Amino acid sequence: MKNYIITEGSFDKKFLEKILPLNILTTTKIVEGMGYSSAISLAKSIFLNGNARVLLVLDSDTTDENEIKEKENYIKNTFNLIASDSEYKILYLVPEIETLFFVDKSFIEDFFTIQMNDREFELSKSNPKSSIKKLAKNMDYYKVVDNCLNNMPYHVIQKIQHAPVIDEMIKYAAKIR
Repeated sequence: MKNYIITEGSFDKKFLEKILPLNILTTTKIVEGMGYSSAISLAKSIFLNGNARVLLVLDSDTTDENEIKEKENYIKNTFNLIASDSEYKILYLVPEIETLFFVDKSFIEDFFTIQMNDREFELSKSNPKSSIKKLAKNMDYYKVVDNCLNNMPYHVIQKIQHAPVIDEMIKYAAKIR
């Protein structure tokens, strides 16, 4: 049985390829969708085409627990018609994948050459994409996050791997039958 991780877009795919351990990357194919709905549709198609375990990784685009649960239940209801819940998993990055840049305060401070107090750092984590845009000032956002990802030290990658959502992703992808 093949493992698949379906992401919303190319940056999400690139991010996961950077942070996931090699043993997961060698046994799992990461495929980018072209947005939220397309990723869900792609995950269903891959699953229906045979012998696959699918991990759907989506941005929640909200921090509202009820809204996230509603989104997850909707997807689960459509998947439960075609699969058992051991053959697929849905993981939400709350509110978006850029949150993972904020697992290490010193990395953000070093990368952007700034100092943040704990309150500023916590607020930045709640809206990471917007925070990165502010920290990047007038620089191109996509170049900044790409640069941030490419210059991420190994100790930060290790911290990200221990973030609950990524740890769960790694554990799920490691279960090959």
